[in-house]
Amino acid sequence: MVNCKYSVVIPVYNGSRYLDRLSKELSSFFDDFVSKDGVGKGSNYEIILVDDGSRDDSWKKMQEVAEVDEHFRIVKLARNFGQHNATLCGLREACGEILITMDVDLQHSPKDIPKLVAAVEGGRRLVYGKYDHKRHGGLQNLGSWIFNRVLCDITGNKESITSFRAFDKSVIEHISNFDNPRVILDIMFSQVVGPSDIEHVVISHGEDDGESTYTFWKLVQFALDMLFNYSTVPLRIASVLGILLSSMSFLIGVLYLVLYLSGKITVPGFTTTILAVSFLSGIILFTQGIFGEYLGRMFLIETRRPQYRIAKVIGGIKGSKK
Repeated sequence: MVNCKYSVVIPVYNGSRYLDRLSKELSSFFDDFVSKDGVGKGSNYEIILVDDGSRDDSWKKMQEVAEVDEHFRIVKLARNFGQHNATLCGLREACGEILITMDVDLQHSPKDIPKLVAAVEGGRRLVYGKYDHKRHGGLQNLGSWIFNRVLCDITGNKESITSFRAFDKSVIEHISNFDNPRVILDIMFSQVVGPSDIEHVVISHGEDDGESTYTFWKLVQFALDMLFNYSTVPLRIASVLGILLSSMSFLIGVLYLVLYLSGKITVPGFTTTILAVSFLSGIILFTQGIFGEYLGRMFLIETRRPQYRIAKVIGGIKGSKK
C-alpha cells in the first residue's frame, strides 16, 4: 500500500452489532484527520478488521463495510484463536508506519487517536490509552483490576494497561520471532520496549451503549493465562507454601511429642494420622496441579501450534483478495 502511514487493527468476535457505527466513526474521523493541518495531513490510512471465528454475522457485516470503503481490509481466521492472537495477525498484515489497536465494542473513541499518535510522533515507541474513569459495573472493574495487577507485575509497568495502543512498526518487527501460541501482546511488547519508551495518555471512556465483551470471569481467566504462560509466580507460591507447611508440620510434630512424653495423649496416632494425611494430600495435589499447568503449556509450545491461521483476506486500497 503506497504512503500508508496509519494502520488501525481491530479484532472482531461476535461484534456484528457494533460494526456499522464503528466503521462510520472511524471513516469520518480519519477522512477529517488526514485532511487537516497537523501530524495526519496528507497521509493514507487503512483499517484492518480481523474476524476471530465469530458465531454471529460479523463476517457478513465486515464484507459490507469493505465493499463501500476501500480503506477497510478484512481478515477471516479459520477459527477462534483469541483476541490477542487475532490482533497480532492484523498487525502482521498491516502496512502503516504507525500502528493502532482498538476494541470493536465502542469502548475506545476514535477522537482520542490523535493523543496517541502525537506521543508516537514525539518519540515514544509504545503509547497506551488509560481511562479517566471507567463505566463498567463493580464486578467487572474488580476483574479488570486483577488483570491489570497481574499484567503490571509481569511487565514491570506501573500504569494500568488497555488495548487502545499506538506504536511504530519496528515494535512488531522485533516480536515477529515470538512463537508462543498463547499470545499476550503487552507482555511481548515489554520484552522489546523499555519503560522510558512507553507513555500513557488519558482517554475518555466510550459511549454508554457500548458494552464490553470481557466479563469478570473472562478477565480472571486471562490473568491466570498470563501467570501460567509468562511467569514463574505460581511455582514460587508452591515453593513457599511447601516451606511453610513443612515448618508447620515440624512444629506440630514437636508439640505432639511433648504431649506424648507428658502422658496427655491417651489414644495416640489415629487423629493425627488422619489429619496429616488429608492435609498433606491436598497440598500435594495442589502443587501437582500447578506443575501440570506448566507441563501442559510446555507441550503446546513444543508442538508448535499456530498462533492463528488465516482463511481469507478481502479489501484494502490495493483491492487485494485471497
